[in-house]
Amino acid sequence: AITESYDVKVSGASDNTDYYLSIGFDNRESTIKGNGLKTYRASMNVNSKVNDYLKVGLNYKFAYQEAPTQDPGLSSAAVAPPWQPIYNSNNQYGYQEVLDTESGNWNRAKIYGQGTRDNYLASMSLNRSLFQNMRHMAQGYVELSPLEGLKIRGGISLDLTEQDRIGIRTYR
Repeated sequence: AITESYDVKVSGASDNTDYYLSIGFDNRESTIKGNGLKTYRASMNVNSKVNDYLKVGLNYKFAYQEAPTQDPGLSSAAVAPPWQPIYNSNNQYGYQEVLDTESGNWNRAKIYGQGTRDNYLASMSLNRSLFQNMRHMAQGYVELSPLEGLKIRGGISLDLTEQDRIGIRTYR
């Protein structure tokens, strides 16, 4: 499986301010067809001495992950019976169905007997699942030094996470 990773980082400082910025992207293929992970990230850190009595700073991090996943995976391929066909050129998707969909019965009959298993290639090709994760983390501070040896520091933090799972099932 191929893994790509790209990063750009910039940092610097002056007499009163230091900063750090970075952005990055990772793309990881999986050894299982249809799976993988993409990650986008960014980071920023700025600290500044405004005057002899006041310092301020901000630290922010962002990450977004996207992971397409396909069912059913290798375990379904390992238990597929050798007598069960996989492809069918007469089917609109090109795969052989494993359940009798024409009977109208809610409890569909297995076409190839009790040993019938899911058509794992059809499931991997036609059923889609996507996991998305986005996270923002930030911290800011203000530091006052009104008297020598006395520091008063206040801060605020944010941690926001959003997750979504999306699934589309074409093949059953």
